Amino acid sequence: MLFKWGMKVRQFVFFSMLPVLWIACATSTRQVPTSHKPVIPPPGDTIFIQQVILLIDSSWSMAQGSRFRNAQSLAKSLIASMPEGDYAAGVIQYGNFKAETFPLETLNRQKLIVSIDQLPKMGGNSLLEIGIEELHAMLKDKKGQTAAILLTDGQPTNAEGALAVARNLAHIQKGRLSFHPVQIGSSKNDFLLSLSTLSAGGSYHTGDALGDTESLQAFIRRIFFAPAITFDFGIAKIMTKHARALNEIAAILKHDTRRKLYIDGHSDSRGSGVSNQAASEKRAKAVKEHLVRKGIRSDRLIIRSFGDTKPIRPNDSEENQRMNRRVELEWIR
Repeated sequence: MLFKWGMKVRQFVFFSMLPVLWIACATSTRQVPTSHKPVIPPPGDTIFIQQVILLIDSSWSMAQGSRFRNAQSLAKSLIASMPEGDYAAGVIQYGNFKAETFPLETLNRQKLIVSIDQLPKMGGNSLLEIGIEELHAMLKDKKGQTAAILLTDGQPTNAEGALAVARNLAHIQKGRLSFHPVQIGSSKNDFLLSLSTLSAGGSYHTGDALGDTESLQAFIRRIFFAPAITFDFGIAKIMTKHARALNEIAAILKHDTRRKLYIDGHSDSRGSGVSNQAASEKRAKAVKEHLVRKGIRSDRLIIRSFGDTKPIRPNDSEENQRMNRRVELEWIR
């Protein structure tokens, strides 16, 4: 038997360092294919995470129509697209007041796909808290970066409670936590959008936007290789919550002295094109200066500034504008 029974809901206490990735799955007119190939990183690149865990909602609402089947298809596509590397992977399924787990072990793509195919529809309420509790137990004594992928229809039994738990976890992780809801279909889901804004580097997508191999692999690259560094309006100072991630990048650069890094600055759409270009350059320089202070030679850090030309979200709210005021890091091939 690939799974063991989890425990019922109990009081949650979170200690582990846990960047989390959430993916939501609902009915879609287009299913993500499962014939993807692993993302191939640039030569000498290093995986940025140590654990990846898929949390799959198999409650009553997920059992309706093709939702659960679509969730399984997406899970297998993600597993197939994950890069080769020295990291662990596991699965948690929750529903009907219980959870089942496939323990963390070194990535075994075929074994994980078989486990996804064997998942039953559990029914009952969609209590996200149970999945998070099992996630906490699975990560006990684990170190380093973790990506937890949640596949759900975005209809938790207690949305406010789920957000509170996620918000608390984001606070504890202090910048090492990122939420990436992906809703299969095209209708807006406020709950999933709220999840995406709880931490730096989060994003909200529809499943249709990931319906081709190129888009899905770009999504995987963003998850596995580098976080976005966000900034307050009109400010180029690095926030404390981002410093730790930058320090880990510095450690990688120190370990492999051949590596070089693009530091790409971006802005929101407020202001003129000239002022936004200048703001994006100042933010990129702030990140470069931080890495130089950590002992990285300046000539290994290449600044590029794009102003407001490459938003990752529509500039239609304060939160979306905040996410567009960012610096992204990319290894030079």
